[in-house]
Amino acid sequence: MSGSVNRRRMAGNTTTTLLLLLSILVGAGAWNYHRNYQLERESKHGRAYSGYSTREVELLRDAAAGELEASRARFERAKNRRMGFARDKGSLAANARQLDRTAHASDAIQDAASTLAENQGLKSALDEELALRAQMGTGTALHLKRLTSF
Repeated sequence: MSGSVNRRRMAGNTTTTLLLLLSILVGAGAWNYHRNYQLERESKHGRAYSGYSTREVELLRDAAAGELEASRARFERAKNRRMGFARDKGSLAANARQLDRTAHASDAIQDAASTLAENQGLKSALDEELALRAQMGTGTALHLKRLTSF
């Protein structure tokens, strides 16, 4: 009879220990999930495209890539136009016209370079947003990451 009591006591102690351990794990997991969820919410406020669906961001990135290529082509055309000008025409009037054409060409190059830089920045921002979303995951993977990452 005393052997039966000892086995029940040991089983009770094991059950209590397992329940305590399980409670600690559930509590730590819930705390970690909540902490990671709050960090994600805070980071969304600083991201310009967080309100868009992934598909919309992909479409925006594709459009930005098209604009980037077009602006690169405009920039190259503007640079090539400037190279075709002669330096000294001989007369003052011809040199003044040449100076005017050169100034317009320089303005066109500067505008094209500015547009190119804007389009590169936009495409970069969209690529970063998509990379962040891929890193975070979706569905069950996102919930598991919130639960287990520190």
